[in-house]
Amino acid sequence: MHNSHHSAQSGDRHHTDKAHEHDEVNMPGLQGKDTTTQEVSDLKEIFQSHKGIIRDVSNIQNGIVTRTEAKDKALKEAIVSHVTMMVTRLQEGKNP
Repeated sequence: MHNSHHSAQSGDRHHTDKAHEHDEVNMPGLQGKDTTTQEVSDLKEIFQSHKGIIRDVSNIQNGIVTRTEAKDKALKEAIVSHVTMMVTRLQEGKNP
């Protein structure tokens, strides 16, 4: 399994620098063009609960296969909702 974000080598040192703190209340990076309140809600859940995400990436002959899982029901629902909305945005020609 590929798990670079929470590898044992990285620890939590990237969260100790005050200059790089995230605004987890307002999350200004989520206020993009055409962003819906549901998209913002889903992404907040995903970002705030990211340690509960299990992601497996496997190489295959012509690319990769990825699997994203979560045991927490709210997190799982946010991931599924986010993916389906991003597919729709791409089909509509919108910037995801």
